[in-house]
Amino acid sequence: ITYKVNPISAVLFKFLSLTKYVNIINYLYDKEIIPELLQSRCNQEDLYRTSIDLLKNKDMQFKQTSVFRKLNEKLLDNNSNPSDIAATAILSENQIK
Repeated sequence: ITYKVNPISAVLFKFLSLTKYVNIINYLYDKEIIPELLQSRCNQEDLYRTSIDLLKNKDMQFKQTSVFRKLNEKLLDNNSNPSDIAATAILSENQIK
């Protein structure tokens, strides 16, 4: 994940943010599974190094693919599609209130 925004926007986001990750997978697992190259780390050298690490590091590849597999299984639980799961959750939440 790479993002580089206006420096003022970056400071505001950092100040107002409730999370330390921008990628939803990293947020859900509360650790960096998907590399995040933000602002000063969003540069040619870091992008190259991170890409090469991912291509050569089998442990890093396995870690990412196993997380993707687990998330896919959760989303497709009970042979439902993610839209159906979200709709069911929203409807059940609205019935409680």
